[in-house]
Amino acid sequence: MASTSDGQAPATCSFDDSRQRALWRGRVVDLTHSEYRVAQLLVERSGHDTGYREIYDLLHGKGFRAGAGDEGYRANVRALIKRIRKKFREADPGFDQIVNRPGYGYRWTNSG
Repeated sequence: MASTSDGQAPATCSFDDSRQRALWRGRVVDLTHSEYRVAQLLVERSGHDTGYREIYDLLHGKGFRAGAGDEGYRANVRALIKRIRKKFREADPGFDQIVNRPGYGYRWTNSG
């Protein structure tokens, strides 16, 4: 396993598809089905930006419209990410792997 600049192993998240549960640093993170799918997408794309639309399309299908105007889906994605962060922080108060990519979406980082 690689190390971070401070010599510690990078933070890890694993997924148990058979039980639809996430494990963060050995702790179970209780996620809904939608939250699980989004967290898994972000981890799979770790280190790369994932757009609001890509996240929304994962859950609702390509091009589905919701909310006010053409960009209304962004509020739904922001609320979903807020819930995911909260649940990971319940397992680890120092959790900060999901970072905002202003105007675009989110990125899962391997730091920490």
